[in-house]
Amino acid sequence: GFSYGASGVADSFGPDVGALTSDGTFVYGIDSSNNVFKVAMASGAMSAVGVPMPYAGSGIAIVGGQIYVSFADDTIYTMKSDGTGPVVYAGKHNQYTPPMDGGRLTNAILSPAALATDGTNLFFVDSNHLIREIDATGMVTTLAGDPTASDILDGTGQGAHFSFPYALACDGANLYTLDGAVTTPNGNVYSVVRRIAIASGKVDTIAGAAGMLGAVDAVGTTARFAGMTGITSDGRSLFISDRGQGPGKGDLHSPSLRQLDLATNRVTTFAGTRGTWTTINGLGTASILNAPTYIVADTQTKKRFVFDMAEGILLQIN
Repeated sequence: GFSYGASGVADSFGPDVGALTSDGTFVYGIDSSNNVFKVAMASGAMSAVGVPMPYAGSGIAIVGGQIYVSFADDTIYTMKSDGTGPVVYAGKHNQYTPPMDGGRLTNAILSPAALATDGTNLFFVDSNHLIREIDATGMVTTLAGDPTASDILDGTGQGAHFSFPYALACDGANLYTLDGAVTTPNGNVYSVVRRIAIASGKVDTIAGAAGMLGAVDAVGTTARFAGMTGITSDGRSLFISDRGQGPGKGDLHSPSLRQLDLATNRVTTFAGTRGTWTTINGLGTASILNAPTYIVADTQTKKRFVFDMAEGILLQIN
């Protein structure tokens, strides 16, 4: 069921949350006022991590006590989990094209958005329609995508195409991102889930159909989503915020949380009540959501947390 892990994130730290991650003790995030914050899983107590950052952040990850945040100025910053020492980790200020691989602080050029990690390496969505990696030696490489193409095409490496991929999750062997943008009055939502094999750069569409919205629980590309906005993995399943288009758009476009079994690619609805927009605690589909967006599955505690944008609250999923 749902419980309020913490509330008032939006009021305390800014009007919106831009990304979430966790380390087994805290949920970390960055808001639209450029604050990095943390929420204690045990108590829901919130606090700022260091001082506000210089730019708007769009991705956050934590590895070995180091926080990494991607920024709109084409850089990734890093700081300790106590907020000390924010420094540029990768990229060059306001230089995002042409994207270039290489040393993270020497010749690499990037436009980072969502971040993910396998516990050692850092991965990021690049707004040049790419999925890229920074390994433990500090080298930036492009795993998949073609910066000159903006469509959806399965393939390997540069032979695979993305169209402004959004959000990123990692299960160790694979990365997962949302793609197939659909523009709605509430902004872009996404219709397909793509899988990127880290070892080979092979990209597959594993669920949904590009540009097609709905609410169909099924296997693989026969499933339909109301409009995805967030994705996370616990290693066995993907958990997806399926925000939809908002009130007045019909039952098929109401907010829910979906689960994608990685062994079978079967998509099911595991939380949320269709046709209703608010937040009420409950078990499974007896619970009610409003606008779920960023979601994180903490692999240590087995808890999941989702931010509801319309309500400005962080919810815990037991």
